[in-house]
Amino acid sequence: MRCPYQLTDYFGLIVSSIAETLLLHGRHLLLDAGQVAQNENVLPTLGSRTDIGGAVLILPPEPSEELEHLRRDGFPFVVVDPRTPRPATSRPCPPRTSAAPAP
Repeated sequence: MRCPYQLTDYFGLIVSSIAETLLLHGRHLLLDAGQVAQNENVLPTLGSRTDIGGAVLILPPEPSEELEHLRRDGFPFVVVDPRTPRPATSRPCPPRTSAAPAP
């Protein structure tokens, strides 16, 4: 998960919620957060990292071209940006039933 901002009440709640949900589904989390993260250029190398299976990017400051490059390379990621409407190409997740175990 990448949140290149201080984990204040606002960002802290977002990060905590995502982290807890990932852990509930048996996923491990690598966090890149805070002021120092703003100066790191991590997106170009994400696709080549064998220890990372996907990314949650919270308000990414990187140019949209870097996000498009990740998408073209087939690297799975989700952008969390409450300031923008949901893209037309997005699909809502179907609700889970108690009979279907989490992957």
